[in-house]
Amino acid sequence: MIGHLLYLYYKQFESHICPSLSSKAPVELFCGLPLLSPLDFCMDPKQRNILELPELSQNIESWLAATKFSIRAMHKHIISARAQQIERSQRRPYQITHAETHSFVVLHLVSGEETDVHASRLKFYADSSLQIAEEIRERVSVQGQILAVEEFLDCRWNAQKKGNDNLDSWKGLEPIDDSRESVKSLTQDIPTLMRRR
Repeated sequence: MIGHLLYLYYKQFESHICPSLSSKAPVELFCGLPLLSPLDFCMDPKQRNILELPELSQNIESWLAATKFSIRAMHKHIISARAQQIERSQRRPYQITHAETHSFVVLHLVSGEETDVHASRLKFYADSSLQIAEEIRERVSVQGQILAVEEFLDCRWNAQKKGNDNLDSWKGLEPIDDSRESVKSLTQDIPTLMRRR
């Protein structure tokens, strides 16, 4: 309750018209924003007449115009930078051609070569032409990395674990990302693939 009252007090203070600021509110002068209230008049309690506020002094009016121009100039730079970023991201020479369970197939637009790429290796962008589908939401909602085994490269005995370890190549990842996994855990995770081996 107190938080709501403080917020209302703050909003009332920032939109309060001050005579010392040539009848401007602090939110107008310091932020360059219009008043929250659409009313440009006040009530005279003695005469019960609606009076218009007096005209502003010339120096505050010019200062306010300069502030608004500065804010517009700042936003113009950001908008143009965002447009350039979207243009740069659309010029990349790769296009996703097929989505598999744990990776994507991308086509290099110059050479025509197709490559498997894991989802963690892709840089995504979204502009107004991206159609958000349920499949995209589903892929984004998965928090952990799910890897698919592309090939079993090597098998060796691990004396500490007292079991065999496989050197696995992961689909969509580079050879430097190959890792050793215990045969026992692989049999539990991917029994069909282990039986085919």
